[in-house]
Amino acid sequence: MRPDRDPLSILAANPARSARVRAALYARVSTRQEGRQSVENQLRELRAYARRMRWTVAAEYSDRISGATEKRPALDKLMQAATGRTFDVVLVWDLSRLTRGGPASAFRYMDRLKAAGVELWSYREEHFRTAGPVGAFLIAVAAFLAEQERAVISGRVKAGLDRAKAAGRVLGRKPRVVDIARLTQLRDAGHSIRDCARILKTSRSVIERRLT
Repeated sequence: MRPDRDPLSILAANPARSARVRAALYARVSTRQEGRQSVENQLRELRAYARRMRWTVAAEYSDRISGATEKRPALDKLMQAATGRTFDVVLVWDLSRLTRGGPASAFRYMDRLKAAGVELWSYREEHFRTAGPVGAFLIAVAAFLAEQERAVISGRVKAGLDRAKAAGRVLGRKPRVVDIARLTQLRDAGHSIRDCARILKTSRSVIERRLT
């Protein structure tokens, strides 16, 4: 894209023309965070920021799902809309709202947005904006730090599970109990595996394992 065609370049050169910038807002909370955060609170702040920047809000997207999950309905729609260039910049609360999948995930989103001529802009982290000269580098660093945070949390969970195992606690689902005598009777009577699973209120895979 030529610099004189880039609305964010126009904004930097002439703030009075900032209304030409069309922004898409993206907010996300995980289901575990909903008691402490809400997408509406994030969107309210992003709308206010867009007004201060004199940007036009072209669309709003929000997900209630973990940032480590690659498939997110609203984010998928946003990325698809970006290819149609219906907005110039994606405004997020902070980088962790976009992804907690590490540098590779952050670069994947940036590359797709850049390819569509769309910038990524963090509201809370002023240096994490791809429109800046070192934006891509700083966003990669931030994504790496988010990944490290997630690794620390995973390590704590694993340590807790190890302690539970050492204490003799049984982890995971309880094994499903199948009446083998009843299963044998059903099979001898000509019932299929699917019928046996339905009658015994279990899954086909459980029945198949018991028959092997």
